[in-house]
Amino acid sequence: MPGPTSPMAKWTARENKQDGPIVLMVGGNVKVANTNQDAHLTELPAGDSPKMLKLNVSVTTAKDAGKPMEVWKRAAFSKNVTPGQYSEVGINQNGALITRVKVMNDKQYAQYLAGLTRLANAEHPPTRKPPPGKKRASGSTVKSAAAKKKRAPAPKKKRAKAAAKKKRPAARRR
Repeated sequence: MPGPTSPMAKWTARENKQDGPIVLMVGGNVKVANTNQDAHLTELPAGDSPKMLKLNVSVTTAKDAGKPMEVWKRAAFSKNVTPGQYSEVGINQNGALITRVKVMNDKQYAQYLAGLTRLANAEHPPTRKPPPGKKRASGSTVKSAAAKKKRAPAPKKKRAKAAAKKKRPAARRR
């Protein structure tokens, strides 16, 4: 995987089961020099290994001026495949292989995301502590203080007939 100083990072390739075909979805981040630039992935001809899909990263510039600053842009590619058709994806730029990415299935990708979540939670533990008397999620349910409080009884409603009589004006006699 490219290092932190590389102009590319966080590449993934996975076979995603859709309603019909299986789709190979490849994506990653590319650092560009201007906000009006976008990154694209295009398929290259197969090389020596038929199990490796070769993709080329290219950067295009839009007509607007943009702002001259380095930003990360997402590059993505998708293709209908058969299960196991590719075992890895090679990301190329200007004819040179930059990185290789192992193709994952949906289950492996879910495990990958769960691992990223665990790492993020370990690096950034919760800053709030639970209120006193409450337990952390340990399987038991804890009622909130609002649910424990007894509520005052609601005021009784007047009967409809009595309320209607009071509102009716007195009949006039001629």
